[in-house]
Amino acid sequence: MRTPLAVAAIALFAACQSRGPIRPDAFDNGQKAALLSIQSPPRITIWAPPGTAGADFDAAPVLAELRPVLVEALAANPHFKLVPEAKVFAAPAYAAHPDAADPSGLVSPPGYKPVRDEALYPQLAREAGAEMGLAIALNLTYRAEDGAATVVLSVGAIDVKGRGVWKGGAAVTSDKGIDVRTAGPKGRSEAFKDAARKAMAQLEEGMSHDLAFETARGRTGR
Repeated sequence: MRTPLAVAAIALFAACQSRGPIRPDAFDNGQKAALLSIQSPPRITIWAPPGTAGADFDAAPVLAELRPVLVEALAANPHFKLVPEAKVFAAPAYAAHPDAADPSGLVSPPGYKPVRDEALYPQLAREAGAEMGLAIALNLTYRAEDGAATVVLSVGAIDVKGRGVWKGGAAVTSDKGIDVRTAGPKGRSEAFKDAARKAMAQLEEGMSHDLAFETARGRTGR
């Protein structure tokens, strides 16, 4: 199976030092979060064992279509308040961050910078008026047997104190019956948007579970 490069990219958040994947004290108390990065590999590829033949497609137009889906889902998340994109993009440090292509080859949707240096997150979040900065890494693939769109995503958050406060992930295959290998650009985007919406719902569900678990564990002192 191909290595999901986007999942590996989120390894920059390995600095998280909490006992679990989330710090309960960083959420559910009106905290604001700024989405600082969305990245994915540049090609949509087959999800299959190495050496399996399969067409690949430009991920950039699909990633641009997924941007509002991801932002809308984060804005609806009940555990934090999402800072508007315009405020993030206008923050001095974010605006000044280089637009140069990421050396890893990962691509970003319009408006987003390739911010991968975890040391920058506290300042970028603070300037945007947030308590934490978020990054989403995506891997866009399709299932070998039927061409169904599959989205694997990872999220990481670092707060203004430099602490890793959240690591999460989700993986969903669309059930819309669209074969992205033969679909036109619109159909291909719709398939990935369907998978992304469901992946973000799965991500939020997992976050709620982790928050409840870590909160209970803290109360029991375990």
